[in-house]
Amino acid sequence: MNRWLRTQKQKYERWVRGGRVDTSEANQTKFDMLEALGVELGTNYVRAERLWESNFEELKKLRISQGHLNTIPDDNPCLLKFVKDQREKYKEYIQSGGEDSDEMNARRITALESIGFKWNKALA
Repeated sequence: MNRWLRTQKQKYERWVRGGRVDTSEANQTKFDMLEALGVELGTNYVRAERLWESNFEELKKLRISQGHLNTIPDDNPCLLKFVKDQREKYKEYIQSGGEDSDEMNARRITALESIGFKWNKALA
């Protein structure tokens, strides 16, 4: 049973990352059923992606409530760290010649820019 579950988690990660997976063996319905049974499919990559999405949603809410992202409230240290990390990862992305990584990629850049995120703190 452990081997089968490990295989399902590997298929899930390949599927989430957009890798080549046999669609008869990997699809959203199957993964939803496994999660409904209490199977934790999230690998490190998946958990990190979910955390990024959660932080992005918080940032988006802040943008809506403030009307800008010029300041991040000090009472939200997680969001402050997220913003700092995004700027650092963006710098690394640019220095690598725009090579996508698990931590920064074109999709994330587009998402952040769509809510008015400024890469340079001085311009925020």
